[in-house]
Amino acid sequence: MDREIKITEELKLGIRGIILTISIAFACYIAVNYGLAIDLFSMVVTDMKKEIGFDYSVVGTIAAFTRGGFLVASLLSVIIVPLIGAGRLTILSVVICTACFWGMAFANNVWLIGGLMTLIGACAATVYIPMVGLVGRFIPAKYHGRVMGFICGGQSLGVISASFMVPFFITHQTWRSAWIAVGIIAIVVVVVSFPILHKIGMFESEPIENRGLESESPFKGIGTILTRGTILVMVLYFLSAFACNPFLTYLSAYLRDELGLSVDMASTIWSCIAIPGIVSGFAMGYVADRLGIRFSLIVAYMSTSLASLILALHLHSALFIPAGFLFGLAYYSIFGLIPAYISKTNSPSMGVQVFAFANIIHGTGGASGNFLGGWFKETVGSFQLVYILIAIASLVLIMVSIFLPNENKLSMEGEAAHVC
Repeated sequence: MDREIKITEELKLGIRGIILTISIAFACYIAVNYGLAIDLFSMVVTDMKKEIGFDYSVVGTIAAFTRGGFLVASLLSVIIVPLIGAGRLTILSVVICTACFWGMAFANNVWLIGGLMTLIGACAATVYIPMVGLVGRFIPAKYHGRVMGFICGGQSLGVISASFMVPFFITHQTWRSAWIAVGIIAIVVVVVSFPILHKIGMFESEPIENRGLESESPFKGIGTILTRGTILVMVLYFLSAFACNPFLTYLSAYLRDELGLSVDMASTIWSCIAIPGIVSGFAMGYVADRLGIRFSLIVAYMSTSLASLILALHLHSALFIPAGFLFGLAYYSIFGLIPAYISKTNSPSMGVQVFAFANIIHGTGGASGNFLGGWFKETVGSFQLVYILIAIASLVLIMVSIFLPNENKLSMEGEAAHVC
């Protein structure tokens, strides 16, 4: 009996170690491919624009192409994951994104910048989509909500790091030095994480018996995706990207160019967005496990709407601090809650397919929101209308979330159908 108890405890410690290792490593990958990549571009775009020479319509176009790269890579992920494996695709995405950092540091024309940002957008998709399958393969289902929330919160770690680096490099050196710095950080992340994940079998091929639909045609399960729950998930992902992406893309430009705030103040607001993100993904995931994902999503979209209204009205710059915290609470949880919903309502193999197509919708929504934001700025001459539109979209998202089916009920129905 004592031996059995000891073996059980050792097994628990082993599982906990794997959960912790995967969670930290994947959070770092998200920090590299999102916070130190896409969000860094938003922070330094004003300085890049001045040196190289382009307007906000070009910024909007680059942001749209970034999301376009995200969209195309999401579609290709359905094909690539079964071919090379989810773990290998994840690490390859981080390596390619790291190379793009060094390319950005020495870019001298808008075409190269646009191309590199498109590739960075693609890497953002191909690093995140395989994680749904990997979490389903290595981590017990009861931890999926919290783990996905923690992983998504890794973006806040990248944003915090970037928000501290940008003022220093902009003041003492140039925006190019910021890209070099994140390039060095990304190399360290890859070198440290690769042998650890390799040891637990992350980069080995998935056993054939566990592949499910992935061992067949990657598009065979499209018909089963079109359920009420997944259609609402697609709507949520489109509108979430449509609202949240331009919020961040034009934040520094709005604060510094239109409202005249200093680079230090703008970086402080970015930090206020990122700080709650360290815990909000995990915390909201934990609440979702207890009270339902629908409840957590409604809270997140209410926070987004309020933050957008504060920025749009800009009654006092001091109010931008709580607005940053509100948006950080929402942003870093939304894109962990929706994947958690997909993970809980689908098998691991089907979850990868659903999440891939959801990310295609996500890319479309982000590209639409970013392009429309740049167009509004050039047409109306202000970003104020952009943030009003984001607030309205967030209210629509609340209404959609209310009709989202309960994930626990869908999960039980899926298991019953599988048994039958």
